[in-house]
Amino acid sequence: MSGAVWVREAVLDIGAAAFPDASPLVVDAWSDPSPIAGGVRHLVTVAMGGDERPADPAVCAGLLRAFTDAGWRSHGSHSRDGETWAYAKRDGFEARLYEGAGPGILAVTAWTSVLYQGRDRVQPAHTIGTVAGDAVLCTECEGLGLCRACEGTNRLNHRRCPECTAGNHGPGYCSYCGASGMMQVDAMPGWLEGHFPGLAEPEAEESLFGSTNTGAFVDAVPRTCKTCGERRCAYRNIVTADGEHLSSRFFGRCPRCGAKRAYAYRLPGSGK
Repeated sequence: MSGAVWVREAVLDIGAAAFPDASPLVVDAWSDPSPIAGGVRHLVTVAMGGDERPADPAVCAGLLRAFTDAGWRSHGSHSRDGETWAYAKRDGFEARLYEGAGPGILAVTAWTSVLYQGRDRVQPAHTIGTVAGDAVLCTECEGLGLCRACEGTNRLNHRRCPECTAGNHGPGYCSYCGASGMMQVDAMPGWLEGHFPGLAEPEAEESLFGSTNTGAFVDAVPRTCKTCGERRCAYRNIVTADGEHLSSRFFGRCPRCGAKRAYAYRLPGSGK
C-alpha cells in the first residue's frame, strides 16, 4: 500500500471511529513537489464530525485521543478564541487537527514524508501544503529549511559551500528562514516583503451562499488566490449568528504570495 493511500485510509478510519454518526468526508487530496528535484509529498484533508457538534475544545481533544489510540503520538494542542489546533505524528506521517469557532469546521490535514525516487534525500521543513497560520513558504529555500546548494552539508564540490558558509543563520542553513522553511509575516524583514506581492493587497472577502458548513468548506478549498493563483491554503473558520441565518467565514493567509484570502457563506439556520 502506498503512503498516500495509507494516510488517507488511516485518517478516514479514525474519523469514523471518533464520530460513528457522521461519516468523514475527503475534501481534498493532492501532492506537493519537494524543493529537491524528484521528491513528492502526498496530502489529504478530511472533514469530520458533521455540522451538529457542540462548541467545545474537548471535541478536538477527543479526536486527538482517537489518533493516539490508533498508534499516533500527540505533539500538543492549543486553543484561542474558540478555535483549537492539535498535532500528531506516526512513522513519517503527520496530521494537523483543526476545529473552528462557533463550532466551525472540524478538519484533519495529514501528509506523508517526502518520497524520492532512488536514494533517500533530506526531508524539507515544509512543502507548500503544510504551511499554516500567518506564514508563507520561504522563497529562498522553497521550504527546505537548509541551503539548497549543499542540502545542509556545507560542502559543495569538496569545498565549503559558498552559498551558506557566511549565511545569516550559519553554515548549512537557509540564509532567509534559517531552519524553518517558512516565514512569519509579522516578523518578516521589510526587505523581504517585496518577494510576496500579496502582502501589499487588501483582503478581498467574497460573499457566498451555502447549505451546510461542511458544504461551504468543500466549496472554499478548491478556490484559488486572486493574486498568485495558488490553490492551497490552511483555512480557519468562524461561524456566528447573523439574524435568522448563520454566517460562516473561511479565511487564511496564502502560503505562496502572502495575500489574505476570505470567503463568507450565508447558511440556513439560527445561532446556537
